[in-house]
Amino acid sequence: MSEPRVDPDGIDPPVAVSGPVCTADLPATLEVEVPDSRVNVRFRYENVTWNPPLIDGLFVMAPPPGLLPERVDCAGE
Repeated sequence: MSEPRVDPDGIDPPVAVSGPVCTADLPATLEVEVPDSRVNVRFRYENVTWNPPLIDGLFVMAPPPGLLPERVDCAGE
């Protein structure tokens, strides 16, 4: 389980972990097979923790300048 993120300078408030306590095992390696290209990709992790702190806006992507965002609803597909 991850620990909260603490600013060593004490300027920003601590960031809490992103989920509840979990004790399940995490794999150290993942292998992804891409059948059409006959390529295997292996990911090896040296430091893996459950529910790391996530900073606000971490997964927000700004559109490139000049591109107008358009909402797409695929519910009818």
